[in-house]
This record gives sequence, structure tokens and C-alpha cells, in this order.
Amino acid sequence: MFVQVGSNAVVASGNGLANMMVGGVGNDTLRGLGGNDVLNGMEGDDLLYGGAGADSLSGGSGADTLFGEGGNDILDGGDGDDILDGGAGNDIMIGGVGNDTLYANQGNDILVFGPNFGNDTIIGFDANPAGGQDLLNIAAFNLTAATFASRVSIADAGSDVLVTVNGADGGSIRLVGVTDHASVTITDFQLA
Repeated sequence: MFVQVGSNAVVASGNGLANMMVGGVGNDTLRGLGGNDVLNGMEGDDLLYGGAGADSLSGGSGADTLFGEGGNDILDGGDGDDILDGGAGNDIMIGGVGNDTLYANQGNDILVFGPNFGNDTIIGFDANPAGGQDLLNIAAFNLTAATFASRVSIADAGSDVLVTVNGADGGSIRLVGVTDHASVTITDFQLA
């Protein structure tokens, strides 16, 4: 295990083993490489690469960019306007507070949204169960199948679909390239 803590910008790379790397208050670049790594950028605008393995990446505060790369990864952007790209594998991506961009390119990804998540954009969302189902997790809003329609609206927005979680604690999710709102239903959501 490798631990790196710094008060300035940290640039660090792991190895083929399971690594743990913690950045500092600066703009850090952390690369896990092989193994099941834990990378935490902390403060600053960080750049995190998981590499191969089932990695856990946390951006912390700041406008962070997280790449899961290979494996089934967990990416948590934290505060700020973040970019999350799970890469290959079945990933869990949590944008956090801020206007985030999430790439659901490969695998069956779960995209998690909580109160006050902002106005997020998802690229590569697959609503087709036959083609590799991605899911929007809104369990933090405590909705049920009976209350779903009263809080969630799904509408066409140009060549995209816009999902809005209504209410003071809500936000919007733009599904880029999803061209018909009728293709996005309650089955594309995790409520619990």
C-alpha cells in the first residue's frame, strides 16, 4: 500500500498492487495503475486515474476529473463541477453537488443523484435493457412508484431528454443523445 499526503499539488502513481493515495490542498494527479486502488484528491481541482482493477475514486472539493478506466469502479466527484468517466466495467458514479458531466460509456452503470445535485449531463446513457442497462439512482429522494410521477418529469429537450427532479432539493439530468422521452421510464430508475 502506498500513501501520499501533501499540502501542495501531488503527482503520484501506484503499481500493480492495491494502492491508497491521498492528495493535498493543491491540484493533484493520482494514478492507481493495477490493483484495487483507493484515490482521494481532497481539495483542489484533481485528476484521478483508477487504472485496472475495481477502484474507488473520490475527488473531494473542487472541479475534479475522474477516470475509472478498467474494472467495476466507484467514482464520487464530491463538491464542484466534476467530470466522471467510468470507462469499462459496471461502474457507480456519484456526481455530488455541482453541475457535473458523467460518461456512461461501457457496461451497466449506476448514476447516483442526491438532494441539490445541480444540473448534470450524462453522455452515453443506455435506457435499453437489451443493450446494457444504465440506471439513474434517486433513492436519496425517498420516492416510491406511487410518488415518482409527482416529483420526476421526463421531456424531450432538442435532441436530448431532460429528466427533472422537481422541488427545492431537486435538479436536472440531461441525457445527451437520447432522442425520445418515451424511451425513459420508471424502469430506468432505482428508487430504493
